[in-house]
Amino acid sequence: MNTNPDLASDWTPPERIRPIAIGLIVADGHVLLMEVRDRTGFLKGFRPVGGGIEFGESAEQALLREFREELGWEPHAASLLTVCENRFEHNGAPGHEIVFVFSGERPEGAPAPLPDTRLDFLDHGVATSIRWVAPDELERVPIYPEAIEPLLRTAIAGT
Repeated sequence: MNTNPDLASDWTPPERIRPIAIGLIVADGHVLLMEVRDRTGFLKGFRPVGGGIEFGESAEQALLREFREELGWEPHAASLLTVCENRFEHNGAPGHEIVFVFSGERPEGAPAPLPDTRLDFLDHGVATSIRWVAPDELERVPIYPEAIEPLLRTAIAGT
């Protein structure tokens, strides 16, 4: 189901360049991703878990903090893969991000990739869902930022 009104997002990008850190976590051929939904709850795509870098914080520190806040665990062996620019539109507003992309491993004890297992929560007032996504679903739904798609495909192929 591509539309879920309970997860509709009124979020619009800030009118500034936003630095963020995201983590590509792949386990058993699945990748841990956050759903990107619009105002109607339509699933527009997926984005790796992560978020904004706070003043005085390194990109890696931001990544680990975001995982702790959102999932209650930190990825092991976080390693910077690339930095890219992401210019996009969401809910009718332009967005601009500088994205630090890390690889990492699911630590022992963190939830394993299971079908239909998802974590729904509020992130700064925005309904959000994180789940393990199978490669076949990635064929039907875009990945954001688009520049990381080759990295994601390589990471999945390596598991």
